[in-house]
Amino acid sequence: MKKRKKKRTHAVRILDRQQLRKQQGLWLVRVSFFFLLSFIVFWCWIKLHDPSWFPIQVITIEGECQHIDKKAIRQAILPFTKNNFFTINMGDLRERLLRFPWLNTVLISKEWPNRLHIQLQEQKPKASWCQHNLINSEGKFFGDPKEISLSLPDLCGPTGEQHNVWQTYILLNEEFSYVNLKIKSLELTHQETWNIELDNGIKLILGQKDLKKRLDRFVRSYPGLTQQGAIEYIDLRYAHGMAVKYKKGTKYYGKEKVG
Repeated sequence: MKKRKKKRTHAVRILDRQQLRKQQGLWLVRVSFFFLLSFIVFWCWIKLHDPSWFPIQVITIEGECQHIDKKAIRQAILPFTKNNFFTINMGDLRERLLRFPWLNTVLISKEWPNRLHIQLQEQKPKASWCQHNLINSEGKFFGDPKEISLSLPDLCGPTGEQHNVWQTYILLNEEFSYVNLKIKSLELTHQETWNIELDNGIKLILGQKDLKKRLDRFVRSYPGLTQQGAIEYIDLRYAHGMAVKYKKGTKYYGKEKVG
C-alpha cells in the first residue's frame, strides 16, 4: 500500500511539473507575442511619422482667385507638406489658408497615395462698411474697398450690426425699384435711426420705425416731388406726411410740408 501511494504521489508531482511547464511555455509565448506586437506597432508609428514615407508630392489648387495670389497660397501650404500623407494636419492647413482675407471657404481632401486637393472659394463683396471695409452677405469683414473697382453700396452702423444693416438694405432697396432708384448708402446711427442716400443724391431720414410704410409713402409721392425741383433731403419721420428740402436755386428752395 505504501509503495502504491508513493507511486501515485510521484505521478501527481510529474503531472504538476508538466502542467507548470506548459503554463510557463504559454506565458512565454504570450509575452513574446505582446512584445512582438508592440514592436510592430511602434515600428509602424515611426514609419507613419517619417516624412520620407508617403510624402505629399502633388498639390492641386482649384477655384477662381481674382484677388488672391496663388503663389502666396502655395507658400502657405509648403510648411505643411513636411508631414506625409498620414500626418498632414488638414484642419490646421485650412485655418492657415482662411487667414487670407479674400478667402471665404477652403475644402481640402487627400487622394492616395501622395495627392493633396485644395478647392478655394473667394469672397463675394456685397457692400462696403463705413468706407473702410468690405462685407459679404453674412456681414463679415474681409477686405479694403480700394482693392476693387466695383460700385458697391456703402453701409454703416455700430460694430456688430453689419448683418442687420445688410438685411435691411436688401429689404429697403427693393422698394426703390418702382421709381428706378437704388440705395447708395444706408446708415444705422447709434440712436437706432436710419438714414439713406440714393444714387441720384437725395437723402432720406427714416427714423426708427415703420421703415417700409414710410418708404411706400415716398415712392408714391416721388414723381410729383421731382417735378417741383431738385431735392436735397426728405424727412419721412412724420406720421402722415414728410418734410422736403429743395436745393438752393430751385423754385421751392427751403422746406415744404407734404401731406
